[in-house]
Amino acid sequence: MVAAKVTVENVFTTANRIVEQGEKPTVLKVHKALGVGSYSTIQKHLKVWEGSDAGQVAMKAALPEEIILPNNAQDAMGDAMKIIWSAAQKAANSLIEQHQLTIQSDHDEQDAIVREVLSKVDVTEQRLKDTEARVRQLESERDASIDERATLRQQLDASQLELSREQSTNKEKINQHAVEVASLNAQVNELKQALTQSNDNLSSSQHNLIAELAKHDESKQQLASASAELKASERLLGNFESQIAELKVSNREYSDNVSEIRNALTDTRVSESAQGAELKDARNIIAELKAQLSESQEGFNSIKTDNIELRNVLDGEIGQYLQDLSKK
Repeated sequence: MVAAKVTVENVFTTANRIVEQGEKPTVLKVHKALGVGSYSTIQKHLKVWEGSDAGQVAMKAALPEEIILPNNAQDAMGDAMKIIWSAAQKAANSLIEQHQLTIQSDHDEQDAIVREVLSKVDVTEQRLKDTEARVRQLESERDASIDERATLRQQLDASQLELSREQSTNKEKINQHAVEVASLNAQVNELKQALTQSNDNLSSSQHNLIAELAKHDESKQQLASASAELKASERLLGNFESQIAELKVSNREYSDNVSEIRNALTDTRVSESAQGAELKDARNIIAELKAQLSESQEGFNSIKTDNIELRNVLDGEIGQYLQDLSKK
């Protein structure tokens, strides 16, 4: 924005004014006189002024009258002045560039310092905000702690009051307990006397119990005898079952024989009389086997009935014995 205010006309006018003052126009002098603009812009416009006729005329007009030379000399002097001016301008431009670089370096350093300071300021502000937040939190915790202490104080007062009441109640309970202990001691003495009498009765009961145990041993012997008879009956039943199994095997053999006879009758059929005789014999054998089977079944049923009756008798005796024991 500042460099836009510098124009060629401003630089030309300022340079002419400096020449009129008997001085050589430079970038620094023009910038100082203008008070605005960048060095590069002023230098660009100043070069244009030096190469212009107005610049040459102004330079010549600024020279003292004593050194005004003839035309040829003036031309040679003008050329020399141009060379000198160009060399001086280059030297001045070099100094200006160095000065600009120094200024730019200082400016960059100042910018870095400013950024660092701003960064530190931001950090400090953030720390300040965190500290303020922490202070507010601590204040809130302090207020909560004060409220909690007040609540605890109230609870402590209530607890102390309740403790006083409990102590008073406990004293009454202790007194009542002492009375109860005295009553219990009296009851204990009575129980001791009753226990002494019970011991005497127990001695008499022990003699009776010994007699009952003798009877119990006799009952055990009777029960053992009954169990032996029961086992014998079970063995007898097992024998009958073995016989029944043998009869079943014989029945299967008979069935096999009948099958063979039938096959033989079907295969041979030699004569009707022989077939009738063999059939009669087979029927007789079947009748005999059926009679044997019927007798075996009757014997098995009789044994089974006897076994059931024996078991019922034993169960009745055992039940009666257990009932007598429970009554005793």
